[in-house]
Amino acid sequence: MNDEVEQGVEGQVKEDLQTMVKMYQSYADNMLALKRWVEDHFNVLARIGAVPSRSISWYSCYLDFDDLPREKALELMMALGGKWDKSVNGTKIDYRQVVDGVMIRLWRTPPPPSCRLIEKRIVVPPQPEKVVVQYELDCRVEDVL
Repeated sequence: MNDEVEQGVEGQVKEDLQTMVKMYQSYADNMLALKRWVEDHFNVLARIGAVPSRSISWYSCYLDFDDLPREKALELMMALGGKWDKSVNGTKIDYRQVVDGVMIRLWRTPPPPSCRLIEKRIVVPPQPEKVVVQYELDCRVEDVL
């Protein structure tokens, strides 16, 4: 290789290494933020018996609570406060909100007893024809939180 090519390769390697250092720093920052959040909310989580999932993302700052019983999910949401976004996930409800800089997600929470599950069957026209089942929850706003 000539000197120009070697310098170009060396420059690209340095750039790639700098990118890796920034990426690893971002990962470390996310892990530190999650650690601090759990430490700051340790007593609340312990009292409720809510343990975050062990699967975490290196790329973003969130904690997941999977399949909590309705009572624990409500207690956790009330303890953390704020306004929770919700979405229907099959026959369950997912909740999410940023709390003290960390996205908290509650996956597959049972709906309140006052909700009615409405099943819809939809025929999807493309070839070949197929039927898809969708669910809707019909709830009073105060029962969902």
